[in-house]
Amino acid sequence: MATEPKAQFGVLEGTLVYVKIAQPDTAYQSEEKEWSVEVIVDEDTAEAYDEQFKKQPSKKIKAADFEAKYKIPCPIEGVKNVYSIKLKRAATNDGVPVDEKFAPKVFLDDENGERTDITRSRLLANGSFGKVSYYISENGFGRFSRLQNVLLDTKGFKEYVRTGGAGVAPGGEFGDVKPVKVEAASEAATSSRPVKPAKKAEPEPDMDSSPF
Repeated sequence: MATEPKAQFGVLEGTLVYVKIAQPDTAYQSEEKEWSVEVIVDEDTAEAYDEQFKKQPSKKIKAADFEAKYKIPCPIEGVKNVYSIKLKRAATNDGVPVDEKFAPKVFLDDENGERTDITRSRLLANGSFGKVSYYISENGFGRFSRLQNVLLDTKGFKEYVRTGGAGVAPGGEFGDVKPVKVEAASEAATSSRPVKPAKKAEPEPDMDSSPF
């Protein structure tokens, strides 16, 4: 009996910027949504990636311009250029949300070796350092990478805290900054129109071979 081939995965390690996993963003020149993350790497890593994925090349960024673009210092010192590799994954198909079980996740390893899914509870700030896994697929047009998951440890994790404008914490404009409890969303409060049923998604690869 024929067996399905094992899924192929790759892993990139580097500084993470523009992490859009908790909430997908609009894809470039499209109305579709996508999850994405940019990984900042050195020239050797970028060249190796570009050689494998010719249709999805890295983007060169001048080190002198990095801080103005990403609002953090350039993570690699002593170089003229750094490189951004953008990994992404479709979050909608013809405007219909992809089944949630196929969404990429963000994992955090603590000092005790325990791994926690923080995808929906904590946001990653630019400058976090970690690993990003991607699924490798091939067809008649070439070889492609597709965002899989993100893994960080407590040393590399930097949390993004939303502000209420002018650099103040939410509610701080009232003059008494204090912790804010957040109630769970209710369907009555958040649903303004019926949600289309999700389309049947294509089978996912064998996850047993996923790096994380």
